[in-house]
Amino acid sequence: MNLRTHILTLADAYASATSLSRSRVSTIVFGDGKVLDRIAKGGDITTRRLETAVRWFDGHWPMDIERPVMTIDFLSWTSSNRAANTSSVDPSENAPRNPAANAEGSA
Repeated sequence: MNLRTHILTLADAYASATSLSRSRVSTIVFGDGKVLDRIAKGGDITTRRLETAVRWFDGHWPMDIERPVMTIDFLSWTSSNRAANTSSVDPSENAPRNPAANAEGSA
């Protein structure tokens, strides 16, 4: 599950549990009724806004409603992207550069 799906799942479950619309939840959490719909259409938010939203849901989740349990699988995402990109990566491009060593070698 990616972060967009995570926040939308939380927001939609909260909306359903509280009989609010997605846009009303978006207004309450983000101060903008269009944010959740933009995310659903592929838009982005900053990490800070995502963290703030998740904290908001943590603090406001109805006690009598089960909260969705979700995990974000970064390891499989990282592994698949790494495998897809290894053929075009030159390890020397990622090697740390030491300006002092370069200066000594050129003197």
